[in-house]
Amino acid sequence: MGDTIMHQGVSDHASLVRAALAGDRMICATMDDMTVASWRRCHAGYGLDPNDPPDPIIMLQGDIRDRQERSRHLLEIARHEMTNLYQQLAGSGHAIILTDREGALLNYIGDPMFTDTAAYVGLQTGAIWSEATQGTNGIGTCLVERKPLVIHKGAHYFTRNANLTCAAAPIFDPHGEVLAILDASSEAELAQKHTMVLLNMSAQMIENRVFLCAMKHAFIFRCHSQPEFIGTLGEGLIAFDPDGRALAANHSAIFQMGLDSARQIVCFPLQDLFTISLPTLMKRAHAQSCPAFPISWTDMAAECHPCDESCVHVYKNTPSYTLFRFVSTLASRLAFPWVPLKSFVFANRRLHMQPHLALYPGAPYIYLRVLFS
Repeated sequence: MGDTIMHQGVSDHASLVRAALAGDRMICATMDDMTVASWRRCHAGYGLDPNDPPDPIIMLQGDIRDRQERSRHLLEIARHEMTNLYQQLAGSGHAIILTDREGALLNYIGDPMFTDTAAYVGLQTGAIWSEATQGTNGIGTCLVERKPLVIHKGAHYFTRNANLTCAAAPIFDPHGEVLAILDASSEAELAQKHTMVLLNMSAQMIENRVFLCAMKHAFIFRCHSQPEFIGTLGEGLIAFDPDGRALAANHSAIFQMGLDSARQIVCFPLQDLFTISLPTLMKRAHAQSCPAFPISWTDMAAECHPCDESCVHVYKNTPSYTLFRFVSTLASRLAFPWVPLKSFVFANRRLHMQPHLALYPGAPYIYLRVLFS
């Protein structure tokens, strides 16, 4: 959509926005629903004029430091991934940006080729890039849409930003709320798909690490509907407390289980979700070898979830028993030293478990690896 509008001339951008808002069918036919919805929010909700943007809002240094301190753990986790992403896109004129949940820029790593443009539009640490302040843009619109997206050239609301191409991806906290936005902005003439792929991977890695750090004292189920994807960026994560009650689940786990929200399983005891208790699971794991025993998703859990009928049907048709196979294995998880190895890898259908004795500096921990086949 951005290309179509751009070809009609950035100088005419404001009139194109106004025509689209007035319902011009030819213009609207070239646009996607997300852009139209965002432009309408900017016009009717925020009272913004596409050709008369307000001055960029830049926080005072003291306020910037306060925000960065509140997000200190996030910044520590994200810094390495931002640097890696910048290096992968080196020479392409990109700036890699991390914001908080309100669109305030917390960290900025920019290509020198992009410096002048960034200064002109106000892309700098401490700037606020919500939709209410900057109109349709990668960061602000991603905060609203809660999904990865690209705002390319003329899809921006303000004429001032119409030379930008911004790819953005949300980073969710362990409770399913948007915690931050990771953005890659440039003046690229084409919206590169590989940029979006790399950005999504970086955002997912940050999100998973945030989850594991926040739940470092919990038991973790690691899950995916396809066993070969367990241990990858797309794996699901479900945290349980020492009493076996669900605490949180990441977005991938919610998707893998066919749920709409983590709230559908939070506070449920493990034995209410699956036909096994946490103590039994841990006892089996510490034994390191044991005969097969039955486990399945409970009928009560399926009935308690306000899922659509197909999800309930899938749960109720999970085989009434699955076999656990225990194999003693040595494994090192030094790449993730913050993860307590009271962990579980969980996936759909038939379930197999392997306990792994992982060697950490100081003491060994038990790591449970649960896989469906």
